[in-house]
Amino acid sequence: MAELTAPKIDYYIDILKRGFVIGEEMKPYVDELFNELHKIAPCGNDNRRELWLFAERGKIEDYGDYEEMYEFGEVDSREEYEELWANLYPDEKCWYHFVSVEHGDFRAVFLKHKPMFEENHPTKNSYDSFDISPFIKWLTESVENCVKQLENGTYNETIRRELPPKDKIGTIVRRKYWEIFPEYKENYFSDISKDDIDEFLHIIETRGATTSETISDMTAEMFYGYCRLGYEANQYKGIDKLTAKELYLLHADGRDEGLRDIDSNSPTAFSEWYECSRKGIGHPWEVCRGGNSTHISLYVRKNGNEYSLKLAGSSYGRSVETIKFFLAMVRNNIPVSLYEGEELAARVRADDKIGIVPDGVMPFYCSSYFPDDENISDYMNLKLYEDKERWMEVAENAIWQEIEEQRLL
Repeated sequence: MAELTAPKIDYYIDILKRGFVIGEEMKPYVDELFNELHKIAPCGNDNRRELWLFAERGKIEDYGDYEEMYEFGEVDSREEYEELWANLYPDEKCWYHFVSVEHGDFRAVFLKHKPMFEENHPTKNSYDSFDISPFIKWLTESVENCVKQLENGTYNETIRRELPPKDKIGTIVRRKYWEIFPEYKENYFSDISKDDIDEFLHIIETRGATTSETISDMTAEMFYGYCRLGYEANQYKGIDKLTAKELYLLHADGRDEGLRDIDSNSPTAFSEWYECSRKGIGHPWEVCRGGNSTHISLYVRKNGNEYSLKLAGSSYGRSVETIKFFLAMVRNNIPVSLYEGEELAARVRADDKIGIVPDGVMPFYCSSYFPDDENISDYMNLKLYEDKERWMEVAENAIWQEIEEQRLL
């Protein structure tokens, strides 16, 4: 095998992870790699091949030079240097998820769930100045080793036996997860009372998360008033001195498509604005500012002369705010539906599942890793470097997906 240890491979992953388009000098090495891959049966579209490769952890010096790391302030002592290495590379053998694809003359390789390099990309320029041949040679020799194991019938069993939990895909029931980490449960419910939770669950179980009730007229001032209920329920800044509109302008996204400029008390003005706003690119319904998936929205939808309301904000970190917002509206007899209300109820009951995704996969937008009927909205990696004993208990209580078997052509 080419003499590349895990820290060196991780170095290549780090510098190539945005996708590197190879030039002519690297093509012979890529040809060798794909010649070896062609011995393995595709397992998906675009001649996809999928394997697990491994590398030895190596010596601590492979990770980094102590004197240099000390000089640049990365570590303060040799003890910290050794501890950092041990945390990052706790196992003698490190595993790497490998995928290759081909479509026409386009070829690409992914490692540890990140793009490594591409060939014949239709729009990107190639680079000849960066020599990644040691890395491609290591990939080729690793694939050769997989082919030998497939030939003697040991590859699939080896992966099933040796692949560590942190590299697998699975689920764990939230109730069990919270039993292992009770502080996470305590933190989740720290800003909401048991009475509020019981009331919320009762509403979902009796009335349901959605309602068919509508509002006959809508004004901007009415909308601001609905928002105020949510701001007050969550003790947002300014509730003791600002008007409903001022609170909206303070806490909403800000891209309101001109809502702030219309006559706040005119149903006609709101209706005309609504028809025009649908053609824009604003975010008037994002009433509690946040990230792409971590904001809270109060959507207004018009159907003929009637309006309906839907509250949405099911991300883990904002869901308690959303529940309190929803309760405030229901208590004030505002007809509102709650997006993913059943899922939110399952979360607070701890009946739902948390998805576990492999090391190297960011635990966001990971629904494609799981069957649709599992309805998973929260994802995590196994953080074995933090509290190994408890995280191993998570692994022991998880339900793991079967690893797809590979075969030769």
